[in-house]
Amino acid sequence: MSVDNTVKNFFNLHPSSLLFVLMLFVYSVAIFICFIICKQLWFSWLLAGLLLCAFVYYVCRDVALILPSSYIKLRPDGDSIMLVTRNGVEISGQPARDSLVTSVLTILNFVPTELQRVRSIVIFPDSMDKEAFREIRVQLKWRRV
Repeated sequence: MSVDNTVKNFFNLHPSSLLFVLMLFVYSVAIFICFIICKQLWFSWLLAGLLLCAFVYYVCRDVALILPSSYIKLRPDGDSIMLVTRNGVEISGQPARDSLVTSVLTILNFVPTELQRVRSIVIFPDSMDKEAFREIRVQLKWRRV
């Protein structure tokens, strides 16, 4: 019986097309600015290449959720949160106080118990089922996770 409750409490994350469009816009503007600001063309191409590599990495990790380190499930666990990566690693930790919860966007700043580094998870409405998105927002808003 307790296994069913554990499985039921997991919120599955899905790839987000809204996050992809937003990231595409931001990285496109950044690459465009590189070509406007930099005087030397080779330096502009170098910066554009680095930005493109970063874009591909973050799209694979945070949008498409295909890297082993991508978070694909989260679960409230008392006063903490349990995250599950694609390769099955479970990480528990505390939500940071500066997490942002709105009806359009949720940014969960997460402090793992083992590490001191904060990891941010961006959750748009199309990243989860509608009811799960509402429930996680309510729990984060009232600090029940």
